[in-house]
Amino acid sequence: GGAGALLASGPLNADHVLALCPQYSVLDPELPVAAAWRSAMKGTPELFALPDLLSRTARVFVVVDPSYGTDMAHYRAVERTRPVTMIATPFAKHDAPKFLQEAGLLARLVLGVAAGQDGRRLVATGRRARRRGVARYWQGLGSATRGRWPAARARAVQMAGELAIDAVRNGRSVREGFSAISMHVGALAAAGRGAEAESIAAEMVRLCPDEPSAFALVGGLAFQAGRLEEAERAFTAAIRIDKSANEIRMSLVRTLIRLGRQDDAAKHLARCALARGSWKTWQGVVTELAKAGVTGAMVELATRKVNELKSPAPV
Repeated sequence: GGAGALLASGPLNADHVLALCPQYSVLDPELPVAAAWRSAMKGTPELFALPDLLSRTARVFVVVDPSYGTDMAHYRAVERTRPVTMIATPFAKHDAPKFLQEAGLLARLVLGVAAGQDGRRLVATGRRARRRGVARYWQGLGSATRGRWPAARARAVQMAGELAIDAVRNGRSVREGFSAISMHVGALAAAGRGAEAESIAAEMVRLCPDEPSAFALVGGLAFQAGRLEEAERAFTAAIRIDKSANEIRMSLVRTLIRLGRQDDAAKHLARCALARGSWKTWQGVVTELAKAGVTGAMVELATRKVNELKSPAPV
């Protein structure tokens, strides 16, 4: 990835470096680093000592979302090492490379930098006009405005959802777009436009019969409307397609709890416990169990998972 470009620049005597959302170093305890990186560098820390390997003469461009704190921490660390030029991709978060690709700018940037052109200018001239047609941009904007600017967030959720739906209809991106579609469908339902939301969900199942997230859309709407048997069928269909879809399986658990089928819920919950998951999802199960008046092993398991995930052991 981006760190590889930086690490190889010195040994390769590079003239130009283009790093996409790089991690600066796994050796700096102050920087947020994925657990996989810490595992990979065990025994060979010298391979990850970026200050010793980064070219001192190359022109370095770093693609980063200036609003995404995690990646910016690494960018600032690189910047302290030597002069770099930022290529900003606002609201793309860590998906800046995919944002550039969807905006039709990635090949232009790579080829331009390789030819010695100014990468920042190459992107800036086309980014503003093209990003309006990129679902990933609107999705990032929706996340950034959560809880602060309701009107801007509503607009972003709508645009991201509509663009993602169009991509599915045109046979392009499928799985990655479903989070945007799910948020859009949920917003429609919350605004009293349930029929429109249900129509989109049904269309996604028809267009993507092998995509578990499509069935999860149907299940989620049915669950919210109190149509629990329908929700169970949809969630069950989803996990038949992908048995590892634990977030969807957790939705099935909540549905089964409401249906009073605690034994079936317990079996699925035990399987979910083998995966990491989100503490908020597990908290939803705890709440559902409390509403149903359930006590015992399921409550203990769900509560334990909430506590584990909220306070993970140090890597």
